[in-house]
Amino acid sequence: MIPNRSDSPILPDRLENWEQFAMELRLDSQTGRLRARWQCIPRLRRNMQLYETRDEGFAQLCHRRDRGQSVADFWRQKVVEDAQPRADWEPVNYRELALAHLASYLEPTCDRAAKHAAEKYEEISWEDGFSIARQVIYAQNQLVDFLKTYRRDGQATIQTYIQGILIKIIRAEASVGRASQWRLLCETSRKELRQALSKMGVGEAQISRMILARQCFKEVYVLNRVKNPQRKAGGRWPSPLNADFAAAADSYNAQKYLPSMPLEVMAGAEIGAEEMAALMQECIQALRNQFNSIMGATSLEEMTESFGYEATDGEGGGTRRRSPVMEASPDMWQSLEAELGESATAEVEAKLRAALRAALSSGDDLVEIRIGDSCWPCDRRKMLLMHYGLGMTEQQVADYLNINQCTVNRHINKSKKILLKTLTELSSPETWMKQYVSQWLKADYATPDRADLIQAALDKSLPKIPPQDQELLSLLYGRQMSISNIAQKMKIFPSDVAARLETAEANLHSDLLKTFDHWLKDYVKLWLTRFYRQPIELGLIQQLNALDTFTRDLLTLRYGQRRHETQIAGILGVDASQVPDLIGQGKIDLQENFAGWLGAELDIYLGRDKAGKIINSMVADFLELFYQKSSY
Repeated sequence: MIPNRSDSPILPDRLENWEQFAMELRLDSQTGRLRARWQCIPRLRRNMQLYETRDEGFAQLCHRRDRGQSVADFWRQKVVEDAQPRADWEPVNYRELALAHLASYLEPTCDRAAKHAAEKYEEISWEDGFSIARQVIYAQNQLVDFLKTYRRDGQATIQTYIQGILIKIIRAEASVGRASQWRLLCETSRKELRQALSKMGVGEAQISRMILARQCFKEVYVLNRVKNPQRKAGGRWPSPLNADFAAAADSYNAQKYLPSMPLEVMAGAEIGAEEMAALMQECIQALRNQFNSIMGATSLEEMTESFGYEATDGEGGGTRRRSPVMEASPDMWQSLEAELGESATAEVEAKLRAALRAALSSGDDLVEIRIGDSCWPCDRRKMLLMHYGLGMTEQQVADYLNINQCTVNRHINKSKKILLKTLTELSSPETWMKQYVSQWLKADYATPDRADLIQAALDKSLPKIPPQDQELLSLLYGRQMSISNIAQKMKIFPSDVAARLETAEANLHSDLLKTFDHWLKDYVKLWLTRFYRQPIELGLIQQLNALDTFTRDLLTLRYGQRRHETQIAGILGVDASQVPDLIGQGKIDLQENFAGWLGAELDIYLGRDKAGKIINSMVADFLELFYQKSSY
């Protein structure tokens, strides 16, 4: 716990305007003291870039030196003005994204409100105050209500206005025990509790038992203590009695044998009052730790996911609903490649590169992009390079080449299909997957390793098969009953049991094949992006090294060491007021050098029109990512 303001973390500056609307706060306490850092949220960064590219008025607001107030008001209007029409290039969920931008902008406001409350009210800690404040700004409906009552013609900025509201809420919530550990335990969702326990290192089998235990405790405690007629309404949530833990334990022992319970719960021992109390304290500790990591349900990513959308990288395509299958990610495939080992990964890389070269050669469309001693196969019009290397949308590529977007789409999909075929032949899922499903049911059905990609996918597939077949699998592989005993219990013939088990296993196999196919498709996209980003990054590094020493040192201090303007001025011996302009000029120099390199080396000419903004975005992202990968 953080008792006062002096022990609260110091928030680093967000120097660029976009950073105020596309970064979330992360905290860690590994050193024994909370430390804060900002982390970029890619989809919010992309949304900022989209509006800068397509809305000239918004782009001008981004260059105002008013600490982001104009941009914040822009997003506020997107949220509160229902009559405002949506442009055809804007994402379908633009209001939800606007709320996410504002939540990012208001993170420091939560900190200031928590510090004010901690200083003024002795019973409130910064930790509890900050947690309450963040819950408010990430509750989208509540935030919308506050934004609707804000008036621009007043003297207060959005931050000052929201800060006043947050201070009152923190005081009110703390006074009635919102920060009470028992209220925290009961009102946290099952998903959040599972995440908190997992991050604390609790095993999956124990998590399932603790989830049920919390449910049983909550039912008893809320009825006996919170809704007790003798308790004053609005007062602090009281501590439970031993009788509450005992009643909760009895409820747990009765429910653990229900057919709907996970196998790890059924197989576990019964518990008593003391163990129930210990489990609840462990849950509370996990939830407290969850706050310190700031990686739970209050993160921007999960807030966006809760809307059910994923913003596309391009323009005009709006958004799409999330796929129900497990989605691949760069981290997922790094883990998979690590399991394959260097030799297998190298074989995949070589096969995909050869397949791409063969596909382009067969259509007499092959050219070589050579930088130094390395070369990359590409199509003559550089569609793949522009789309995956420069991050241009299909429409932007089509506009640049003065062709139809459908032509670009067909060309890109042709290459993707060939790579997918190659990857499918390499993985050969039909040759091993059926046997894998059978072995998994026999060995790991009761205790699946959800850290394993395939086992996690099978575990997600189980609820998709009919309930009666799920029960059969539970009896055979969970309780280890024989087919004859199952037939007697279900009052059906053993042959019918065997047939239904075979059908259930076939359904699992079919669903796993579909999931695996999605993984392969995602891997092809990731591979193409990584493959064509390599020459682009090499070109950017060359042009960065070509800058004069002063400019390189300036960019290193800003992006590598994250130094403040006054610190940079002292190190380089310049006036602090000149630093922003010097950094801006350094970025412009790098942009111009990179644009020249694209034309000279790759025959791609992006001027200062809309296409030229692609270079600006590439350079901005490069400066952030390059220094993160370096030793600074």
